[in-house]
Amino acid sequence: MISSVTPKKEWIILKSSDQIVNNSDVYEDDNSFIFVLPKDGYYIIDMYMLVGYNSEVADVKLKWVLNGVSMWNRVVFGKGSSSTESKNAETVQMGGPTSGETVIYGTDDTQASSIQEHLLITGSKGDSIKLQIAQNVATVVDTEFWTGSYMVVKKY
Repeated sequence: MISSVTPKKEWIILKSSDQIVNNSDVYEDDNSFIFVLPKDGYYIIDMYMLVGYNSEVADVKLKWVLNGVSMWNRVVFGKGSSSTESKNAETVQMGGPTSGETVIYGTDDTQASSIQEHLLITGSKGDSIKLQIAQNVATVVDTEFWTGSYMVVKKY
């Protein structure tokens, strides 16, 4: 029988302001999702990102930069992209994208998009973790990463 495990500590990180990317496919740090994991332990990170109305051409891409992490797994959910990239989020991906690897999400100009990413980290040396964001195709249109997006970080 498997018993449930209660987290030893839990943090909620809220995106405190909109962040706009316009005409840039160059990664920039997300202005809210940069933090340091305490040393040791197992961590589960659940991120929920809302992306405002955008051009279908631009789409968005995300990657994590993890320093001092010994092992991790990433599961992504989001609207599929028109891109031919092999790691677009057309379907659920489990464990495939690694640290620093891009995942592309589709967007359009009729509705907001919701992105979910779930990470399992099995060891930390007390270093930083940050999310980086960009348009997949540089397009002269505002791509908005909205206030109200959030992450839940649980240490076990």
